[in-house]
Amino acid sequence: MHRATRPGQVPCCKRVAMKANGEEFEAGVYDLCRAELEFPGWLSKLLTHPVNGLDRYEDMMRILTTEKSASKVYVNVAYD
Repeated sequence: MHRATRPGQVPCCKRVAMKANGEEFEAGVYDLCRAELEFPGWLSKLLTHPVNGLDRYEDMMRILTTEKSASKVYVNVAYD
């Protein structure tokens, strides 16, 4: 599932969070989508703390620095 297979490489889903160049981002999105199709519900367990909107970056930073249970904090750029 992951394109990174050599020792010392970081799996695509983690690279997306660290590097956001276009090619790596697309590869990470592909891998996350594929994993969700193969293992339904997996992604919602990985992504633990949503923040709605880029304007709420302060909330994101607070969660990252104070919530001990925050394994993956993410920003919903487009939401209802």
